[in-house]
Amino acid sequence: MRNRRRNFFKFFTALLAGVGLASTAFAVKASKKNRFIHNVYFWLNNPDNAEEAAQLEAGINSLSKIKLVKDYHLGKPAPTDRPVIDNTYSYHLMLVFDNLEDQNAYQVDPTHKKFVENCENLWKKVQVYDSDASLMEV
Repeated sequence: MRNRRRNFFKFFTALLAGVGLASTAFAVKASKKNRFIHNVYFWLNNPDNAEEAAQLEAGINSLSKIKLVKDYHLGKPAPTDRPVIDNTYSYHLMLVFDNLEDQNAYQVDPTHKKFVENCENLWKKVQVYDSDASLMEV
């Protein structure tokens, strides 16, 4: 009888853990369904100028405080080397929004406008790639 209860307890615990994992996976999948990803690549005029790089980093970091931004990543090119990789940029910024409308509102947000005004002299090129997850079937 004791083994039966112990086995039932193990089974029940595993079942609850499985349900928890499944619901967590579903929540993560569902929460990302309608996300809009805004990728921005910057090529600096003077990539070896630490002062200008710090100014750009500070400006970019200010963008993360805009309430419409759900997630954010700032990085430099990874040390990877394959024919399909373009690592000529200086910085990569990825911003996540709930939808295209929020991304459009971000573009006219005073913090974003101030960033462009204060930092556009630091870059020679900016390239943007946007991705809309709402167009995907889940």
